[in-house]
Amino acid sequence: MPGIVVFRRRWKVGSDDFVFVPLLESILRTAWLITLSAVLGVHSSDACLNRSDVLGFLIGTIVLLAIAVPLTASLLLFSMRGTIADARPRRHVAKILVAKAILYTIELAMTAFGTHVAFFSDLSLCSRTIRSCLCGVVICGWIVIGLVLVGIAYVFDSNGRRNNSDEDESSLSDRKLWNRRLRLLCCCCVNVFSKASSNALEDVASVVADYFYDVDLVASDVSVGLFLVHREQKRRRKRTHGAIPYFATTSQLHESRQDPVITETQTTTVSSDPGDWMTIAMACHFVKFALGSYGWPLFVYSNPCRGPCRMMSDSRGCLSCCTVGREAVSGDSCCCSGLVAILQQTGVSADDIVYATFNNKIHLLPFYVAVDHTQKSVVIAIRGTLSLKDALTDLEANAKDFEAAADGVNNYNAKAHSGILRSAKRIQETIRDERLLEKAFSMHPSYGLVLTGHSLGAGAAAILALLLRPVFPQLRCFAFSPPGWLLSAELSRYSENCVCSIVLGDDLIPRLGIGTMEKLKSDMMNALNSCTVPKYRVLMATIWRSLCSCHKEEEAEEEEDEGESPVRDESLEQNTQPIGSSSSFSGGESESGKTRLRQPLFMPGKILFLEETRRKRAGATETQNKFKVFWRKADSFDEILLKGTKMVSHHLPDVVSKALYSVNQNCT
Repeated sequence: MPGIVVFRRRWKVGSDDFVFVPLLESILRTAWLITLSAVLGVHSSDACLNRSDVLGFLIGTIVLLAIAVPLTASLLLFSMRGTIADARPRRHVAKILVAKAILYTIELAMTAFGTHVAFFSDLSLCSRTIRSCLCGVVICGWIVIGLVLVGIAYVFDSNGRRNNSDEDESSLSDRKLWNRRLRLLCCCCVNVFSKASSNALEDVASVVADYFYDVDLVASDVSVGLFLVHREQKRRRKRTHGAIPYFATTSQLHESRQDPVITETQTTTVSSDPGDWMTIAMACHFVKFALGSYGWPLFVYSNPCRGPCRMMSDSRGCLSCCTVGREAVSGDSCCCSGLVAILQQTGVSADDIVYATFNNKIHLLPFYVAVDHTQKSVVIAIRGTLSLKDALTDLEANAKDFEAAADGVNNYNAKAHSGILRSAKRIQETIRDERLLEKAFSMHPSYGLVLTGHSLGAGAAAILALLLRPVFPQLRCFAFSPPGWLLSAELSRYSENCVCSIVLGDDLIPRLGIGTMEKLKSDMMNALNSCTVPKYRVLMATIWRSLCSCHKEEEAEEEEDEGESPVRDESLEQNTQPIGSSSSFSGGESESGKTRLRQPLFMPGKILFLEETRRKRAGATETQNKFKVFWRKADSFDEILLKGTKMVSHHLPDVVSKALYSVNQNCT
């Protein structure tokens, strides 16, 4: 940290990154030098060595190796000096790299010469050992050169010659660079020349470029920084353990009140009482509609053994399209596998499907409209992220004016996630043009309207609920694992009466947003600046910790919370100050002091939080509930928790569904 400058160009590698690779190179070159010298000494009387080209190549290779070994060792020793933030003791690394570049150039010429000697000249006078030695040296030389070229390509920074004196020009250059990268990444699955795609890619490039604008980090810095932040987060959890009010278990809540899932802490209060419909039982019922929106991929993934058989054996598979009508189903396969998966997940009949579309483009999310007779509701279910097009919609995270009249909301401050807002408006247009709700309510005028979705679909459902609320004031929305960067503060509070968000444990997505990413960046920079040990020691501690994590994640985390960390680096414990103590970096502020301000966005509605509790230890007699359930405020999800695989697994729709069913079973 920062990237090293060699040949007047910045590279995507730090001066303290030349430890492990040079160590391996020194060992291999030393073994190579000893072996070649031994072979040449033992076979010094070989007639082949009387040839000047053969003898010159072998001696030249030995000389190059004799120079390369100490040079690589010096690179290793200098790279081990200093700390992550203090690069002054490593100021000679760039000079050593220049010397190694010259040496590699000579080695390239020598290897090319050796190729001619070993493969294109007469070696009939040479013994088999000398011929094998020549071929081996040449092959190893080309392998080394190939690896060096691959390494150069990996650390090459196409913007390395950028002049940072003009900030506006630098920012524009970054955005153009990210735009080109995104177009190249999406060229196979997105029409990058369409207007909608171009606008989306430009918005995403703007978000990404602005985030990395004032950061001069290499990949290893990010890895070490995340590890240090994770350790500090765990240390804070230990310090605050027992200080946060302990929430009642679901069994205690069931005994104390009829609604078993509602409890409210003193530290995380909500602005008003949740609605009577915001219960775990209702969430369990409508989560299956959210799962159904994913179609056959999630159904088969959740039921790998029985899923395909159930779909093929379902007699509705051949008749569902005919029953529903081809005009009501768009973008499905020829055998209507997506529609059959919806029927299997939700349990509704084909006659209850009003409309279903599986077409997927940027800002065009698959969704379906169904009639639920159990809860007397018309359900709109929207699919979450399942393609690169959806990912681009997620990344289009700039705040956009909501532009929809809402009672008690100042439209000037009403903002929403740009990509998800556009997607919700596209769904609203389809509903209006196809008159879907009119068709459904004409058959069932007494039914209510419910919107649901998971992840990206949950965000689109929440925004769509706000768009439809002026016409359907009694509508309800269940948003499962919604994005945390979705609505401005006023819109988030306005949605509390009609949206219920469900978040499971350490789920990353409800905590992910530009604001939390800026905070993570600030914490990471503070951790790197305040760490006073070399980077390689932190990396070794990280590797050691990974190798020692032999138990299941739940058991390991339980032991770490009550015992010592598996990282035994005492100097790291002593020399790393708490994150946030360094004043050398300020999140969201560039080096020039110009702050890039963004209006913060929050999760929608009331937030029902499912916290996973520890499992009982061996020999324990009492059984604890697996989950605790309580209400939380949107601004309590203001930090990305680095909790390993749970960050991802707790977001999966089938995992969320199983957690809800588990809580519901414990409460009934």
